Amino acid sequence: MNRALKTGRILAVNFLMILLAGSIVLILRSYVDWLPSSDSLLLSETVVKGNDLVPREEIIKQAGLQGEKQLNRIDLRKVTMLIQTHPYIEAARVRKSYPHKLLIDVIEKKPIVLINVEGDLYSMDRDGLILPSQPNRTYNLPVLTGDFKGGVTVGTQASGPLLEKGLSLVRTLLECRPGLYEQISEIVLGPFDELKLYTQRGAVPVFFGSGEVEYKARCLEAALSRLDREGKLKETRYIDLRFYRQVIIGKRT
Repeated sequence: MNRALKTGRILAVNFLMILLAGSIVLILRSYVDWLPSSDSLLLSETVVKGNDLVPREEIIKQAGLQGEKQLNRIDLRKVTMLIQTHPYIEAARVRKSYPHKLLIDVIEKKPIVLINVEGDLYSMDRDGLILPSQPNRTYNLPVLTGDFKGGVTVGTQASGPLLEKGLSLVRTLLECRPGLYEQISEIVLGPFDELKLYTQRGAVPVFFGSGEVEYKARCLEAALSRLDREGKLKETRYIDLRFYRQVIIGKRT
């Protein structure tokens, strides 16, 4: 009798558990069917950070986020890829903040040099992409000067052997000698592939020549450091690195 009663109770409990599980499934299914038509997860705010060159509205359009969107149905990977196809954006990170917010962080491409084309200055990234310049903004960057003909267009890749030589030097300085990079105000691209630099302090001309870029950069940084340490930078008329493994310093008389 006790065994039969115990068995009956177990069956009743199992039945109730099955009934409860079925009810939960029905509730969840109804909730999932209800979500797409509900305003509870409707995207109402998109926060964009890190943008300077690209306006917020342009990033939202690039991401395909115009119109009403359900936050739970937004594909973060797809949105990220769409944003990163913008020519001025290096990387993006997109996150959801329930119930109504989308967070977008972007890293834009950065200018590393200015290019002087017929008297007009354009900012350029490490790959030669001409970036838009913000009005009334001062860029503390080296300036590439040379016989650049035909002009350049913002949003396009500048090219040419002369320009590439100057850009290659800037990249080398930035990567290997960042301290020296900050001391250079202008790089003049001359004939026969020769480079001439001017320092920020004192506008000292540096005849850089061609070839052995990393070695010459190391020698130039050491020479400028020594001249500055000894207080002789103002007395320096020029620095010549064109001769093999030599650093010639001309002094003012």
